[in-house]
Amino acid sequence: MNAIELNHVTKEFPGFTLRDLTLAVPQGTICGLVGENGAGKTTLMRILYGQYKADSGTIEVDGKPVTYNVAGAMKLGIGMVHQNFMQIEKMSILENIIMASAPSRFGFIRYKETRGKVQEMLRRFGLEVSPDVPIGRLCVGERQKVEIIKALYLGARVLILDEPTAVLTPQETMELFRIIEELKGEGKSIIFISHKLREVVQVGDRITVIRAGQVVAQMARGVQENDIARAMIHRQDTELIKNDRTGEIGECVCKAEHLWY
Repeated sequence: MNAIELNHVTKEFPGFTLRDLTLAVPQGTICGLVGENGAGKTTLMRILYGQYKADSGTIEVDGKPVTYNVAGAMKLGIGMVHQNFMQIEKMSILENIIMASAPSRFGFIRYKETRGKVQEMLRRFGLEVSPDVPIGRLCVGERQKVEIIKALYLGARVLILDEPTAVLTPQETMELFRIIEELKGEGKSIIFISHKLREVVQVGDRITVIRAGQVVAQMARGVQENDIARAMIHRQDTELIKNDRTGEIGECVCKAEHLWY
């Protein structure tokens, strides 16, 4: 069963159009979404997340046609972790997670009800830190985990990750992949947007290629990076160049002269 279906979605902007785009994300799978800059990946996901309204076409959640805004997307279990985190640095981890969804009584937030649940989720994702710590004290990888926790706290069953490894170290990237696989094992669906084809091939159960606002290819696990690159730029003579040579100790590996900025 498909968790999400976008059928014949069209959205027009000055100079750019998403055109008759169809995408299905089965429940409990990781869907890689790739394309060149400006292909329409983030625009499509903002439609799915309720930030934009499509000019035409339909969205189905669990097989039922729906219309919604961002608040409606959250109620339907659709969460998004943006490339630029939506966080307030001086507020605590707890406050950032429960923002706009905190239980209250007589106008006062009931922190005690949420602190235990948030602490448990932090531990699950390997964050041995108090929920009361200002989020600005965390490193980038930790802050990204908090964004994922926030989406799950709000009940996300479909999680959109927009360029999630762009600012992560290799170690943080491997930890993110572990989390993604764990969520997939729980039946959650992940949409993984990235320009790093090696990562998409590594984690994606299926890979969707968008070019100039249209889906041009659907690929299964095991596809080669070269095949994805060819579909992205519509050229059959494309070959990704890999440098497997190991340098000698003391050899210059990078040199720059007379740079101005």
